[in-house]
Amino acid sequence: MINIRELFEKKVKDQYSDFTDDLTLYWNSYGRWESLLTSPYCHLSIVISLLCYPIYLYPKEPFWYGYPLSILPNLLGFTLGGYAILLAFGDEKFKSEIARDDFDGKPTYYMSLNGAFIHFIVLQSISIIGALLGNILAINKGFFAWLGFCVFIYALLSAVAAAFAILNTADLFQSLNGGQRKDSASGNIKK
Repeated sequence: MINIRELFEKKVKDQYSDFTDDLTLYWNSYGRWESLLTSPYCHLSIVISLLCYPIYLYPKEPFWYGYPLSILPNLLGFTLGGYAILLAFGDEKFKSEIARDDFDGKPTYYMSLNGAFIHFIVLQSISIIGALLGNILAINKGFFAWLGFCVFIYALLSAVAAAFAILNTADLFQSLNGGQRKDSASGNIKK
């Protein structure tokens, strides 16, 4: 006879193990703390959110959480669609080239690209959840209001980071298919 309790406990343990594995894969693909702490998009989100201090220090309607709740659900849907298209981009030769492991301990270009998009999706999701909690718990001002607004701005700026990741992928695709790549600093054609 099947022991429902044992089956449930095993299933829950497996689910949490898979969840932990997924988080680890995302975090490693994104670049871990080094990428987060050195991100100009993260730095800029802190600056912008500090400049917008009236939103969380002297709140009035709409409160800070209204912005992520009105903007991010549509952006998240668009992002998921764009991510699906990105995964289908390129032929097998290109996918094989960008997925090649250099065995240097760093994620492949393919996994870094996926990490950037998953980071964008995770930030949007965290921002929506934070805004829902802010709304439900009436967190209109103070540190947590600032933090929620800062994550929202970071999620928006991560759209730019994801767009640049796509641009760099298109540039790489062009070079692997006989085109010429441009140096990002000088604009000169790379050899």
